[in-house]
Amino acid sequence: MSEVVNCVIDNIKYECTSETTCKVVGAEWGAKEAIIPEEVTIDRKQYKVTAVGTKAFSVSRFERIELPVGITEIEDNAFECWYLKNVKLPDGLTVMGNLVFNCCKWIETVEIPDSVKSIGQYAFRGCENLKNVKLPSGIEELSDSLFCDCKSLESVEIPDSVKVIGEAVFSGCEKLKKVKLPAGLTEIDRLVFNECKSLERIEIPDTVKSIGNYAFCKCEKLTAVDLPSGLVSVGEGAFQGCKLLENSEENNK
Repeated sequence: MSEVVNCVIDNIKYECTSETTCKVVGAEWGAKEAIIPEEVTIDRKQYKVTAVGTKAFSVSRFERIELPVGITEIEDNAFECWYLKNVKLPDGLTVMGNLVFNCCKWIETVEIPDSVKSIGQYAFRGCENLKNVKLPSGIEELSDSLFCDCKSLESVEIPDSVKVIGEAVFSGCEKLKKVKLPAGLTEIDRLVFNECKSLERIEIPDTVKSIGNYAFCKCEKLTAVDLPSGLVSVGEGAFQGCKLLENSEENNK
């Protein structure tokens, strides 16, 4: 395309990305709900909506956003929206960028389609009321600080497809009580469960060879840890501040 074509339709700003496609790039202040169509008409031509651009909804008042089938990518900080309570992500979505839902304080539930293959760092950081999240069944990596400071998150089931859990993924998840770690996991990175103050028990798969620095630091209610027989290294302060583990046999292995 020789020039970028922009258009505003029903409070949503679009930008053409090819002769047949466009993406959402912004929103006008005011409306509380956004239902994005599969196609829009710009200068009497039809364009398929295939992406949500960086910070597209970051200054909006939307409480509910519904995305159509056809969107395959959501870029960095797209939903960094204080007012957002509900979002519908479409089947066929494959990529979610960094900080996608950063500090979406009021959102409680997110269902991520199984088509998603990657989720960026800090994607849900500071989502203080997030209680439930469904992770896609085929995802292989949980990026750094993915659920950092999600203070209301109580449980999450990590699919067996996950091979890498980045650092500080659940750091500061104060109400997290139960986590099922995937079979095949080889490493628990640093600070993964730091300050998970409600975590009571963790079963670590036999495939895990190392536990990083401060991985379970300040897990004050942790009473039992099943350590694998093939564990090679436990990092500095891995169980520091785990008061109920201090005299347990598991903590001395």
